[in-house]
Amino acid sequence: ANLREGAAAAQATPDGTTLLTWRPQTRMGVEEAIRRALQLGKEYAEQWQAYRAGKLPIEPRRDIQLEGLAEIVTQKRWVHSHGYRQDELLMLLRVVSEFGGKLATLQHVLEGYKIADEMAASGVGGSTFADWWGYKLEAYDAIPHNAALMAMRGVSVSINSDSDNHARRLNHEAAKAMRYGGVPAEKALSFVTIEPARQLGIDSRTGSLEPGKDADIAVWTADPTSVFAVCMQTYVDGVLKFDRDADARQRSERIEELQAAKEALSAPEPETDPDNPFASTASAGNAEADADEGKAEVKPASEGGASVATGLGPITGFPGTVRYPRKSFLIRGATLHPMVAEPFVGDLLVGADGRIAQMGANLSPEGVEVIDGSGKHVYPGLIDSSTTLGLMEIGQVPQSDDSVEKGDFHPDYRVERTINAEHQTLAVARAQGVLTALVRQSVGSGIAGQAAVINTEGYTYEDLAIQGGVAMVASAGGGGFARFEEEESHVHIDEMYEAGAQGRGGQAGRQGPSYERLNRALKETREYLEQRAKAIPGSPVPFDARYEAMVPVLDGKMPVMIAANSAQDMKAAVAWAEEQKVRVQLYGCSGAGEIADWLAEKKVPIILSAVFSMPGADLPTESFYALPAKLAKAGVRFCLSTNDSHDVRQLREHAGFAAAFGLKREDALRSVTLWAAEILGMADRIGSLRPGLEATVVLASGDLLETRTVVEKAWISGREVGLQNKQSLLYDKYRFRPLPTFGGTTGGSKE
Repeated sequence: ANLREGAAAAQATPDGTTLLTWRPQTRMGVEEAIRRALQLGKEYAEQWQAYRAGKLPIEPRRDIQLEGLAEIVTQKRWVHSHGYRQDELLMLLRVVSEFGGKLATLQHVLEGYKIADEMAASGVGGSTFADWWGYKLEAYDAIPHNAALMAMRGVSVSINSDSDNHARRLNHEAAKAMRYGGVPAEKALSFVTIEPARQLGIDSRTGSLEPGKDADIAVWTADPTSVFAVCMQTYVDGVLKFDRDADARQRSERIEELQAAKEALSAPEPETDPDNPFASTASAGNAEADADEGKAEVKPASEGGASVATGLGPITGFPGTVRYPRKSFLIRGATLHPMVAEPFVGDLLVGADGRIAQMGANLSPEGVEVIDGSGKHVYPGLIDSSTTLGLMEIGQVPQSDDSVEKGDFHPDYRVERTINAEHQTLAVARAQGVLTALVRQSVGSGIAGQAAVINTEGYTYEDLAIQGGVAMVASAGGGGFARFEEEESHVHIDEMYEAGAQGRGGQAGRQGPSYERLNRALKETREYLEQRAKAIPGSPVPFDARYEAMVPVLDGKMPVMIAANSAQDMKAAVAWAEEQKVRVQLYGCSGAGEIADWLAEKKVPIILSAVFSMPGADLPTESFYALPAKLAKAGVRFCLSTNDSHDVRQLREHAGFAAAFGLKREDALRSVTLWAAEILGMADRIGSLRPGLEATVVLASGDLLETRTVVEKAWISGREVGLQNKQSLLYDKYRFRPLPTFGGTTGGSKE
């Protein structure tokens, strides 16, 4: 007792906390805290060693906390440590080594590629994310090549998910190392099999298929590193734990049982209007309900109301980059994916005006650059129809966030004027073939401002912007159960909850949307216009930019872009648009499968960002992966979107999973090209390969839906754009780091 109490008292901090409860604020403080803790562990271990050797007459007091530290310095307990930056990681490696401990694995280790040689020399493994980045300051130098670079320098590498969602496609996460770093398929697969087993010290039992090892086996339809691979069976210790066919059969039986139970046990429900989720027919005549603008009964189109107008466009603006010179070129012998016809092997000729001039076989124009496309594929540039690209640099740094403003009425805010053209999210998205995007504000409730359609390359926001004012971004405060986007989960959470935004689980959206704020905005705009029309000379109504910005909405020229995820909220948004006679464009739409036939009948196009959503416990594991196929079968017009900023580069993966779970391959590609262009009102310009259209195209090493495929070149309106970014430059820098020619430590060490 005296040993522990005395040591703690001697090292108490100024605020009165003890060594083992003190939390430092700097990395220097972290090092000292670790060093002191390990010193206590060392002294504790020495006390017990002395007692067991008969050198101490009194048995030391057992301390569970110090016992754990003693096990570290005696290597009875291995260290697995969470960390990000190379300085803190290298410091920990040195300090643990100094005290004789074994640092087995660095977790997350997003800058492991910077100290891969030091990790390899010390036998330290790295367990990293595949491509997460930018969500906090320490993750800003994270690169998707991390796993490949560490493995290249001799580090035992594993991929971890840190997420129950990502864990269900861990094979796909590992396969990203094939694209980012050229890792062979078998090696990439080892990142989620034998290597993590080694890091955990259980590789003698599991992690590979060998006689005598535990029969922990997964059966796939294809090479697990392919996006089209689907797990059919899983065995643990030789016992079948999952069978996809049996799972589907049992779920079908369970649905029948639940329906029978519901019919037998449930009380009669009040009659409701299926097209009007605002209120039941029993309360439709209630005077108070009728007086509530936000929840007044609306007359759906199916009962004589006005048919809803949907979609954006047409987009007629041009980006500032049209001023820059471009030249003719020919891509020869590639597989062309027109999107309006079946793929074929041929040539693509682009004119000096930046438009596709010809497509066919054996084209022989004179005086143009010829690019060898043999074995490669040409696609229209990918289009993400809902993003916050260029608005948020680092998730936990509010000063870098221009995506959300305080207040609930900013219709005059134009998003294109706040986009940072040097923003790395733009460059990272462009490197994966996303050349066009709709950028919108983040919104909790009310009206956030006007969205813009941009290209992902340029020197200024004027270069980027194709057209601003393409949609009015609004929210009714619903949204269903969809989670926050990664960047939104770290900042302004209190403001968003107060404004009625949906959180994890959608708690704020469960009461259904309220359109009171939107209705009030439209009413006030109409009153403003009436007052200006009636104004007499000498007494004008003051100009108000907010209400002026709402005029295109009332005129039906600018759609209202509303986030809606549950089926109820989607129907509510359409019913509201019908009532107010405004255009509407829905995005999010994770509940679209429940009302697919209704959406098709109403001809409501949606921007779907739910492919990677996490299904609830009562849903099939592939329910969201298969949602695009279900919508296509029902005849719903849709396109896919990431609804993100840092992960816009994953758009092609959303399409890949949709194809793996039932959507036709070319339709999966159309969902991020042609169909997106149609919904945005740009199909006469981009989204397909046709003579006369803008040559916004991508040249890829293979099938763009496949995880391993690399985007090799890209052009926007015939002008080649760079694919370099901060991450690729860091990869090149550390890929060519000289190999050490002697051992030992340097850099300020006295050793």
